[in-house]
Amino acid sequence: MVRAGGCRYVLRVNRPGYRDLAVFRSELEWLDAITRDTDLVVPVPVADREGNLVTVASTPGVPEPRICALFRWVNGRFCGQHDLTVRHLERVGLLMGRLHCHAEGFVPPPGFTRIRWDAGGLLGGVYGGKIADAKAVLEPARRAAVDRAESITRGAMEQLGEAPSVFGLIHGDLHQMNYVFLRGEARALDFDDCGWGYYLGDMGATLGPLVSREDFAELRAAFLHGYRVVRPLDAGHERMLTSFLIADRLKIAVWMSGRRDNPGLRDGVAGFVRDRVDQIEAMMQWIH
Repeated sequence: MVRAGGCRYVLRVNRPGYRDLAVFRSELEWLDAITRDTDLVVPVPVADREGNLVTVASTPGVPEPRICALFRWVNGRFCGQHDLTVRHLERVGLLMGRLHCHAEGFVPPPGFTRIRWDAGGLLGGVYGGKIADAKAVLEPARRAAVDRAESITRGAMEQLGEAPSVFGLIHGDLHQMNYVFLRGEARALDFDDCGWGYYLGDMGATLGPLVSREDFAELRAAFLHGYRVVRPLDAGHERMLTSFLIADRLKIAVWMSGRRDNPGLRDGVAGFVRDRVDQIEAMMQWIH
């Protein structure tokens, strides 16, 4: 966080090779469009002195140039995963519904490019891991559960297709550490993972971390109620949501499996992946 002129800002400095210039610029273009077109509170990108939303900066002592962007600070408070109430989830559902409404009408400018959260992106390494990496740390029974989860994920996506009503720009990572609340309003943070994906997949990223809560059914119902205030969701698609909850847990397991080169995470990879696969196995019982 930085302060200037009595205002607070966030400066993002990308690590080398993380996102290319066009991909990063496209994220900011969508945020800029949301700010122009709606009253949703999101991180507003701030142009540099040349009017560019993205700046490539160099400094002595740092070997590579860094892609940077400045955002206005979003006021609000976080609510921990175990402190979220049905009222909070209703507000988050309303927020996501409004984001999806905007995405449906958004016309990408020339050169707009973002990652794809389709089956290939979800399971094939967009996050840095691969599904084979996740299976490598598991015993045979859990590997079989991963295979079934992959089949469920791919089957659901094939069934939906990519019509604009079900597939478009999504936040991609709207879990409880990426939204805050102010005076009852939910506000989205961190659009770094935004991209082309399934609207049900976006819901999976929000609800997936909550599946182990005893009151998950109530939280899910409240989220969907808030969503439907602004955007329809037919019963058939709602029934497919469990498949995308499974997809989210699988995505996170794949992501963590690719972190074995990180000394701070290496020792916890196998336990983390097993826990997510256990959640997947529990959710498979919900599918009839």
